[in-house]
This record gives sequence, structure tokens and C-alpha cells, in this order.
Amino acid sequence: VEPSYAGPRMEGSEEKGFTITKEFVEEMVEAFRQQKKIHKRFAFEIVLTAQKILKELPPLVDVPVPRGKHLTVRRERGKERERKRGRERSFEQKNKNKKQKLTLFLFPLPKKPPSTKHQVCGDVHGQFYDLLNIFELAGGPPSDANPFLFNGDFVDRGSFSAEVILTLFAYKCLYPTSLHLARGNHETAGMNRIYGFDGEVRAKYGG
Repeated sequence: VEPSYAGPRMEGSEEKGFTITKEFVEEMVEAFRQQKKIHKRFAFEIVLTAQKILKELPPLVDVPVPRGKHLTVRRERGKERERKRGRERSFEQKNKNKKQKLTLFLFPLPKKPPSTKHQVCGDVHGQFYDLLNIFELAGGPPSDANPFLFNGDFVDRGSFSAEVILTLFAYKCLYPTSLHLARGNHETAGMNRIYGFDGEVRAKYGG
């Protein structure tokens, strides 16, 4: 890391290694808010640390929510819920013709939200300022006291995919058991080439 670099810095050194701290992540998010970049060395550190954590996870992960606690996720409302109900009903009919038994459970949303929150977030698609808004609405960014589940499609389409994924990966490094990242169909190299993430990373951090 060049001495001339004036952005957020991780604790540590090239010789001893770097550590991702809460203070660094907060400074990084603020830099991203001002449309500044972090040093490529620190971006690599975040990606490699997150990769190590994710590789150690099983393909199917149970996320327990203790009584009295919450998990921030996204609710389906209105027409989207009705559209999914219609699709599920037709799927049930097709399976009847094949003499397969399929039981579907559809739970309507309560008129008043329960005291404990269970909302799943998804499809941020490179909209960094939307991600910050989600944190604000949820009472703050991910932490052990404020766990999140993000349901994939973090990148592509939006202009700030690098900022979104680095922020989510950094919080995953800080709170590996409190931020859960499910992989979406845009978490693939082919989709990233078509829909912009690949080009954005090359433009911001090099090939």
C-alpha cells in the first residue's frame, strides 16, 4: 500500500498481515458513500477473508432465530404475493395429474407486523444507496445484535456493485454468524460479464 494512499486503512502491515475491524468497515462505507474507492490491497483482503469463511460453510445452513430476537429479511406484499400464490396453485395442479402428493402452506401476512422482525433482503443489484437505506430502516448495519439474511443478486445492473459486495463481505468477515448471504443467479461469472459487474470491477480495481 503506497504511502500516498489517503483512504481507509486496515490495522496491521504487509509483513504481519491485515485485520478487518469495525472501525475500518465504517470508514470504508463512508468512503463508498462519497463515491471513493478503497485500496486494491484491502479489497483483496476482504474478498479472500470472506471466501475462506464461505468455503467452510455447508451447502445448506440453518439459521436459528431465538425467541425474542429478530432477523432482518424482506416481506412480499400485494400483487407479488398473489402472483406467487397463483404460480404455486398451478404447480400443485400439475403434480395432481402426475399422481404426486404435494402439500403447500401459504401464510397470509398479518395486518400488523409482529413485535419480532423477520424480513429477508434480496436483489440489491449494485444499488449501494438502497443498501444503506435498508440498514437504516433495520436499525443499523449487520451485527450480532442485528442479524441479516440477504437472498442473493447482490451485483450487476447497478453502478455500485463493487461497493455493495465489498460492504456485505466486510460485514460477513466481522459477524460471520449474524450476516447470511444466499447465492443468487447473478453470483455467476457469466451473468457478471453480461450485466456489468465484471466491467465495473475492471474499471475500478483493474483486470
